[in-house]
Amino acid sequence: MALAELLDELTKTKGDLTLKSAGKTPVAEKTFFGVEFLVPEVEFEKSITNTVFGQAVPGRKIAVKIWIDCDVECRVDVANIKIARHEEYEDTVLIVVPKLELIGRVPDDREYKYEVDYGNLRAKWIDSDEARTVRKEMVNNASRKAAEDFGKSEVMVEFRKGFKRELRAFLKLSLPEGRRIEIKFGDE
Repeated sequence: MALAELLDELTKTKGDLTLKSAGKTPVAEKTFFGVEFLVPEVEFEKSITNTVFGQAVPGRKIAVKIWIDCDVECRVDVANIKIARHEEYEDTVLIVVPKLELIGRVPDDREYKYEVDYGNLRAKWIDSDEARTVRKEMVNNASRKAAEDFGKSEVMVEFRKGFKRELRAFLKLSLPEGRRIEIKFGDE
């Protein structure tokens, strides 16, 4: 290490992070109620190859497979929950919960397993950059796909039932005796 670099390294200090908000008070825009689920070992496969006149060139395929744990946040914007009297039953309060929003995430530092199969006319030392690009693209899309699949799963069905049950129990505490509660999701 050169003397100048050594001096620079020894005398370096970091300033404190400062926040300036132009004197304006932050305003809450949305309030969410949510739960985050870990969807373990989601499996994805993708391949790339060369084609000539629409036909795959034999031996030029690179097949990539990954297994990654994805986080899926299931949340509802509580400001959009609608409360009204039931049209048919006078003793019933109708609660309409907006469609649950599903957001998939894969933290940047999450480790995952992968497998790459190079065709006979491919070589790891030549085509590894292309395989790495495909792998990164797959990781970036994994969270979206995990959220879509989670939305169709039995876990989601059970979550919706549990959400209704807990909301009903909470609301019963504040309603007069004899009132019934009907809860629907906006997408039902």
